[in-house]
Amino acid sequence: MPKASKTEIALPLRIVLVDPPPGVDFGIQEGKGNDYKTIAVKRSKTGNLALECTINVKVNRADGPPSFAGPISQGPPTGRFIYIDIGKSAGQFDSCWQRRIKISLLTITWDMIDSVLEKPKRLLQATIPGTGKDGGPSCATVKPIGGWQVAKARTRMDIQMDKVNHLLSFVANSDANMLTIHLDKDGIEFLVKRLSKLRELLDEGQCEDCHLFTADSIGSELTSKKIQGQVSEAVVVQHVKLCAWTQEWARKHELV
Repeated sequence: MPKASKTEIALPLRIVLVDPPPGVDFGIQEGKGNDYKTIAVKRSKTGNLALECTINVKVNRADGPPSFAGPISQGPPTGRFIYIDIGKSAGQFDSCWQRRIKISLLTITWDMIDSVLEKPKRLLQATIPGTGKDGGPSCATVKPIGGWQVAKARTRMDIQMDKVNHLLSFVANSDANMLTIHLDKDGIEFLVKRLSKLRELLDEGQCEDCHLFTADSIGSELTSKKIQGQVSEAVVVQHVKLCAWTQEWARKHELV
C-alpha cells in the first residue's frame, strides 16, 4: 500500500500489453531525453505482458485534475503521460525493434486515485494492444482499452496460491471467426459465479466488467488447454473481458 507524504502520493500503476510479439524487451522509462533509464524490464513470451511501477501525484487538489510528478511522469503539466520503451530503447541492443509507446495519464481522476488508496492491494491498470498493425510491437500514442481502471494488485505469490483447479479455456481458430470454450464442472461453477455477480450488479443498476486471465499472462482464472492437432483450435485466448450492461447503456453504445 503506497503511503502519502506531505506533498505527494505514491500511486501504483500496471500496464498490461495484450499479446505483444514474443522475444522483445518492454520497460517503463524513467527520466527524459538521452539521460533516461528503463525500469521494470520484461521480455515478452506467449500471451500478455504486465509492467508495474509507482508514479507520484501531488496532493494539492485545488489545481483541479491530478498533477503527476517524478521521473516516470513525462510531458507538460497539462499533458502528462508515461513511456514504454521497446527493444533497443529498453536496452535490448540485439533487437530489430526500437520503439516507444506513449500512454496518456489525462483520464485518471481523483475518484480513481481515492478508490486505489481506500482499498488494500489496489492499483490503476491500463490494458493496451501489444502488437501494431505492421505485426511489430505497438508504438506512438496508444489508448488504453476501456480507459484506466481500478484493479486488484497481484503478486507472484498470489498467482501461485490461486492455482487453477478447474478447466476453463477459450480457444479461437486461426481466422478468429469461431470460439471454442472448454469447461469441466468446476469451470462451469466458476464462470456461473462470476456471471451471477455481474447479474447482481445489473439488478442494482450498475454496469460492470470482469477480467479473466490465464496463468501465462497475469492471472489464474483461465486455463491454457486446447485439443492438439485440430484446425479449429489455433490460439488460446489469454484475456477474456466480460462486460455487463444495463439496457440503458447497452442502447447508448448501440449494442442492442
